[in-house]
Amino acid sequence: MPPTNTRESPWRFSRDERTLVLGALLNSMAFFAALPLSVRPLVIRLSERLPHGPLVTSGCACFAVAFAFVWLGTSDVVALYVAIVFWTLGEAILPPLPDIAVHAIATDDRKGTYFGLSELRYLGFFADPVLGGMLLDLSAPVYFTGMALAIFLCVPLLSRTAKPDLPLGNN
Repeated sequence: MPPTNTRESPWRFSRDERTLVLGALLNSMAFFAALPLSVRPLVIRLSERLPHGPLVTSGCACFAVAFAFVWLGTSDVVALYVAIVFWTLGEAILPPLPDIAVHAIATDDRKGTYFGLSELRYLGFFADPVLGGMLLDLSAPVYFTGMALAIFLCVPLLSRTAKPDLPLGNN
């Protein structure tokens, strides 16, 4: 019996479909590349006026919301785009804060040691995909809930190290 679908594979696209998919991909890549660049000046201005606590909390909240939208993205592709927006906002807010915390905590003679130890956070780029894959195999809700909660573990550390007398760029 011949197949009712004329396509051989679900991944074979017509020329118009390929153009549409490629255009959507390039537009989304340009948008997500420009988003952090456009948000960073706003974050810098806010960081000069606000204490670190609200910035840390908002950055962590952006990551937690992103995890929730990734979870929802298993049934809706638009949720994945929303997740990327929130993830990018979190990335625009949080990355400089650990270095600021080390600068605020460490004495001048120990700053090199503290900064060296703080770089261990990049070990997560190696270990997290393996651990995340194992957690996802257990249960997606457990993974996304656990990751959202774990993000907030850094709030007390980064919030209490703020120096209210100096703006973010001068700490």
